[in-house]
Amino acid sequence: MGSGILKASVVINTYNRAEYLTNAMVSIAAQSYREVELIVVDGPSTDNTDEVLDVIERNGISFKRAKCRNRNLSESRNVGIAESTGDVVLFIDDDAVAHREWVGRLMATYANPSVGAAGGFTFDHTGVSFQCRYTVCDKFGNARYFNTLDPGSMLASSDFFFPSLLGTNCSFSRRALERIGGFDEIFEYMLDETDVCARMVEDS
Repeated sequence: MGSGILKASVVINTYNRAEYLTNAMVSIAAQSYREVELIVVDGPSTDNTDEVLDVIERNGISFKRAKCRNRNLSESRNVGIAESTGDVVLFIDDDAVAHREWVGRLMATYANPSVGAAGGFTFDHTGVSFQCRYTVCDKFGNARYFNTLDPGSMLASSDFFFPSLLGTNCSFSRRALERIGGFDEIFEYMLDETDVCARMVEDS
C-alpha cells in the first residue's frame, strides 16, 4: 500500500451463534487500527445468523460475507483466508469481544518481516481472569500454559516442543500461511491453529 501501513484481515468463523455475532463484529468495527477488513464465514448455520448479518449490514458495519459448506473449522478458516486481502490474517471467535487496540497491537509485531505468527493474552468469560497467556505445545498436541515465560524459552529448542497460539486470538502473515498451504482440513475442530504453528516452526 502507498502509505506503507500493513492491512489487517479479521476473520470471524461462525456456526449457530447468532446471538453473539453483533458484539463480536462491533468490537472489530471499533478498532483503533484503521486498515482493517472484516470477513464473516458462516456455516453451515441453521439458526438466524443470516438475518443477524443483514441487520448488522443495514446498521452500517462494512464486512464481507462468505459461506462454508461443511461444519469444519479449518475449512471455514481457509474460506476466510481466500476472501481476505490483508497482509496479515487475524482470527477471533464469534462469541469473543476484542479490545479496541487488539488489531493494532498484533499488527505492530509484523513490522519485523521475519514474524510469521503472533497472538496475545485472552480473558475468559468473566472479562477479568485470563483464559490463556503463554502456550507451549508438543507434537502430540498437548498444551502447557504459563502465566509468565522467558521469551527466549518460547523459541523452539527442539523439534518436539514449540510455541503455540489460542485460536480466538491469533494472527498469521499471509505469506507464511501461503507457504505452508493454510489450515489442514483434517482438523475439523481443535488443534487446527496448533498444527499451523507447528508447521510454521518447521518451515522457519
